[in-house]
Amino acid sequence: TGEVNRKYVTGETAKAGSFEAAEGETIYLPSDGTARDFTAYYPYREDLKDGEYYIDVMEQDPQRDIDLMVADKVTGVTKKAPGVGFVFRHKLVKLDLTIRPDGKSLSAADLEGMEVSITNQQLNATCKVTEGGGIEMGPWFGSVDLLTAADGTRAEGIVLPSAFTDAMYFWFELKNGSEYRWYLKDSPLSGEFVAGNKYVYTMTIGKRSVEVTSTVVGWTAGNGDGGETGFAE
Repeated sequence: TGEVNRKYVTGETAKAGSFEAAEGETIYLPSDGTARDFTAYYPYREDLKDGEYYIDVMEQDPQRDIDLMVADKVTGVTKKAPGVGFVFRHKLVKLDLTIRPDGKSLSAADLEGMEVSITNQQLNATCKVTEGGGIEMGPWFGSVDLLTAADGTRAEGIVLPSAFTDAMYFWFELKNGSEYRWYLKDSPLSGEFVAGNKYVYTMTIGKRSVEVTSTVVGWTAGNGDGGETGFAE
């Protein structure tokens, strides 16, 4: 039998890019040289059952609690060759929005206190972290509220992958009650949300008058290294 759901951390004594066992969690390989296979995931859950990790994207804060990563299985590890090198992959999708007023119909002050959400999202799923990280979608759909800066100029979120985004739109609700929408079906680069990708958008609330340059950090670029330009109306 093998070890199940042991917690390893990046502690003070761990080298960069390495992990060490939490107290009482050390895994010992069989002394007879029997090989073991290993998988890993993040963030750790004590209640992991049968290798299934429950995902709920409704609560976005803090994002590190839902940024699920799963490592490829490492096979044939023995006491004589105990090193285990994991390659972690993001299993969800990152959204990164920069938001600006058009400066004519809306000003920077109008964006303060704005709420941003994305509609028609799968809200829950199960990931089989011990079987390659496959995701089985749950039954619930709805809107996901993105984490939005107080001045309304930034919003970000983590959502589940989706093969189709036609019915989705970003919804911007200003503090004065005005609402603006931008449909993903209007984007040639966001026809689907692919796991591990970061989708970068610059949104101008008002008239079409924005040019954008942007970079991708930390995730695989999902819609081009420079992101894309959108207009909410």
